[in-house]
Amino acid sequence: MPAPDDVLDHLALLPGQVDALLAEADDVDLRAAVPACPGWDVAALLDHLGGTYRWAAAMLRSGTTERAHYRDVVPAPGPDPRTWLRESADDVLEALRGTAPDAPAWTFGPQLRASFWPRRLLHESAVHTADVALAAGRAPSVPAAVARDGIAEHLLVVPRNPGVVARAAALAPAAPVHLRLEETGAPDGAPAGAWLLRWDAGGSTPCGTAAAAPRPDVVVRGGACGLLLALWRRTDDVVVEGDDDVWRRWSSAHAL
Repeated sequence: MPAPDDVLDHLALLPGQVDALLAEADDVDLRAAVPACPGWDVAALLDHLGGTYRWAAAMLRSGTTERAHYRDVVPAPGPDPRTWLRESADDVLEALRGTAPDAPAWTFGPQLRASFWPRRLLHESAVHTADVALAAGRAPSVPAAVARDGIAEHLLVVPRNPGVVARAAALAPAAPVHLRLEETGAPDGAPAGAWLLRWDAGGSTPCGTAAAAPRPDVVVRGGACGLLLALWRRTDDVVVEGDDDVWRRWSSAHAL
């Protein structure tokens, strides 16, 4: 399994991802529906992401591991969603740059450290950039290295979300199953990514890709961008081999 978390500078990449999102949104009707987010239009998506930036910034500045109540720390969005997003991104980037990576912070990751947030916000922004593209009727694109890292981050972080924990336990199969994700057509010369998961009543756990690993019940193949967006239930540009029901149930259990 590749370990892009050791390679990518998430904080350095985040401003460019924000720029990409705003460029994608520049000519989009703000009233356009966002297919993956029922009830949302593009304006609501930009308001949401700007609020997420402000919420994260407030928790980083608090210097504690307490989860801030969103409504207590996030002001009402401004009248222009694009301006709100830009100003909110500037706010969280200032907070991230002013906070040591090992400083305490609330997260829903394995460690309560500020280093969680640049990675989480990079991928939150990348997936919502894809949402805007889809709302505009365009094909979404995520750079392969970012998408690979986003896949690894999803598999590490999403199963720890409290809502997902309960749903995954309820939908878990009677006996453990294994899912393998395989990248095809890696475009940038890097080794293709592969990720193996075990899913049982205790949750979903990455378990490597060694030859001695159990044979997967289902294999999901696609480009890095396609795999990432399939994990986030944005597109289904993947090929599923094996027990399709395992993939569908796992995907439903880990939806956010």
